[in-house]
Amino acid sequence: MNDDEKGDITLEFTNQQFADLVRCVYLAHWMINGIRPEDDKIKRYEDLEQYLYALCSKFGHTDLIEFVKSQNKFFFKDEFSESNEADGYRREYDDEMFWTELIQRLTTRDIIEQNGLESIATLSSREEVEKRQPLLRRYIDEFEQNGVQNLTLKE
Repeated sequence: MNDDEKGDITLEFTNQQFADLVRCVYLAHWMINGIRPEDDKIKRYEDLEQYLYALCSKFGHTDLIEFVKSQNKFFFKDEFSESNEADGYRREYDDEMFWTELIQRLTTRDIIEQNGLESIATLSSREEVEKRQPLLRRYIDEFEQNGVQNLTLKE
């Protein structure tokens, strides 16, 4: 049975829950499609966002969404998308992803430098974790204490 054959789902929300859901969809859309050029956006998420935004006026949430006729599309109003709340969520997410990725990539680089690329493929999961842990801890401690202050590029 495919998804279309399973039928519709009915959910009930309070007005506040619905408004919060719309805000969550805005942030999810920003994460999924915000980095993509218009031609590369993932259509099913665009469609879901538009569907939910269209429901806003039906349920009295015109304070959240506006329809731009020239683009035939709903948009989240600037009050939230440019607010400190939304910006805070985006900054917190970006900051966490930056440090996580930096630490993971530096750790992987160091393991390859120490053991060679070929030997990495032969490590069991447990052995890899044992090699990664001290390096991860070293980078976490360093960046918690100094941020990027001690990062330099070799010539």
